[in-house]
Amino acid sequence: MLRKTSILVLILLSPICFITNLQANKVDDRCNYRLKEPVTEVAPFLSRTEAEKNSVQFWSQLNFECKNLSNLNLSNRYDDLKYSRFNTSTVWPANNKLPKKFRSKKIMDVGENPGLGLRKLHSQGINGKDVSIAIIDQTLLLSHVEYKDTVVSYESIDKSASFPQMHGSAVSSLAVGKTVGVAPMAKLYYFADNSSGADNITEAINRVIVINKKLPLTRKIRAISISLGLNSIKNNKKVLDAVSSAEKDGIFVIYVEMNGLKLGGIGRKDLYSDPDNIKSYRCCSMYPEESMCLRDDILVPIDNRTFAGYQGDKTYTYGAVGGISWAEPYMAGIYALAAQVKPRITKDEFVSAVKKTATNVDGLGKVINPTGLIDELKK
Repeated sequence: MLRKTSILVLILLSPICFITNLQANKVDDRCNYRLKEPVTEVAPFLSRTEAEKNSVQFWSQLNFECKNLSNLNLSNRYDDLKYSRFNTSTVWPANNKLPKKFRSKKIMDVGENPGLGLRKLHSQGINGKDVSIAIIDQTLLLSHVEYKDTVVSYESIDKSASFPQMHGSAVSSLAVGKTVGVAPMAKLYYFADNSSGADNITEAINRVIVINKKLPLTRKIRAISISLGLNSIKNNKKVLDAVSSAEKDGIFVIYVEMNGLKLGGIGRKDLYSDPDNIKSYRCCSMYPEESMCLRDDILVPIDNRTFAGYQGDKTYTYGAVGGISWAEPYMAGIYALAAQVKPRITKDEFVSAVKKTATNVDGLGKVINPTGLIDELKK
């Protein structure tokens, strides 16, 4: 197969808008191919002990994205299905072959809500308008309806050709998606990198710094979301130096296990429980023990979320089990709301206000309180 050449395209819709990898606009057709072959068996959900022996099987066993399940009888499999991942392309059996408590459309609809009062804030005009953030993540499907109108700039740092990846669509929509996002009116600068290596991450952060110097004060990029543990990647000194440079320029870099604001995750106790009710939440599924949430500085919803899919412009995915990668774009969206309300806010002021206003839930930990945070910043 011939390697596709990276091409630079200028789009005169905004001051800075460039694409260096045209594959980002192409949909991977493997979804339609997989739907042609009906699934013949679904394995039971692994226990946590079994999962520790085979983590790949644990995370993939109930992934029904682009799967044809029409020939199966799953009526007695609710305890497994409640941990599943599926998308709008999934072909389900008839309702009489599904548990009465499992209705995929309703589950997806509930999962669209970013929760904890955010939609009420959006209705009040607190939605990230006129605030820009950046995301450094895998190749993005640019044409998805959930976020296509928010993307100001797209640049491929990783020059290798790649079809859109799941991660990019997910984090973009969770941050700035028009129906599932925390800050649906914020603008997005996107930097694609599939390597997760120190050199590329450093280059991407430095590109944000360079771009920001050219932007007027009212249009500066305020935060960068990176769903990686920068403290632990190989040759991380150069990355952390770039983070320091960005933060000196007023750009809050949000990453996994960052110093001062270690993010953790929560999910809902029931598939249909109210995402806006703090009592609906439990510690996320990725933690083997509920008490592990207590070690994190701030908890945000990562389980039971619906987000943009990468298989098509209007495809959505629901993931019962999330990952800590979803916490960083969530917090970047929160920062966009904060910067809208208080344009001169600094990282330190934000972190202090987030911790001060968090809801302390017995046995769980400190949960982000978007409404309390905004009220605090308005004082």
